[in-house]
Order: sequence, then structure tokens, then C-alpha cells
Amino acid sequence: MSHDRIDAEKAVLGAMMIDPAAVDRGKVLLDPSYFTTDAHRKIAWHMYHLHEIGRSVDQLSVGDILHRGDLLDGVGGVEALAELASYVATGKNIDHNCKLVLQAHLKDELDKVEKDDANTDD
Repeated sequence: MSHDRIDAEKAVLGAMMIDPAAVDRGKVLLDPSYFTTDAHRKIAWHMYHLHEIGRSVDQLSVGDILHRGDLLDGVGGVEALAELASYVATGKNIDHNCKLVLQAHLKDELDKVEKDDANTDD
């Protein structure tokens, strides 16, 4: 798992936590399954859920919903959410960072297909 990919994921999650418009863009461009870590997938899913039900997507709301689902410690606790919230200063680069996450996900999917093809050729 590349450091650049993790940085892009953190930038996406951080942007969505500080900029409501970034949540709209992230939700359109990225499925939670595109994130590499279980923690990032859970955080993204819950951010999208909060947004869908009309609640604020900020550090406190995300922490609260993860805590209620007994998931907060599993994603790194409030410290991990604070790190994400401070990872970017603005949500302006959301499209670029989403593109990086999406490209990495698609590369992984292509690698799986190639591996499966190689295994069936034997």
C-alpha cells in the first residue's frame, strides 16, 4: 500500500470533514470500498450516511456516529479523526485527491483480473 495512496485517502476524508461541498464530490466519485484500509472505509461510509440524513459531517458528528456503532476505537479513535480534520486546510483539491484514490482502486482491480487470468491459464 503506497504512502501516496494513503495520503490521498486522508486528504479526501479530511476535506469531506471540513467542507460540505467536498462530501457531495466525494460521494459522487468514490464508493467507500475504494479506500484501502478498513478504518478509512468505515469513516467514509459513515460520512456519506450522515450527509444522506442531513446531519453535519464534521469531526464531532463522525466521532459520535462511530462511537454509537462501537467503531470509534477500531478506526483509531478521536485522535485519528482529529488528524484527518487537520490533514488539509481546504476542500478545494477534493477532485484531484478523489482521482488519485480512484486510479489506485482501478489499478488494484486490474491487477486482480490479470492475476485471475494468469491462474486460469495454468
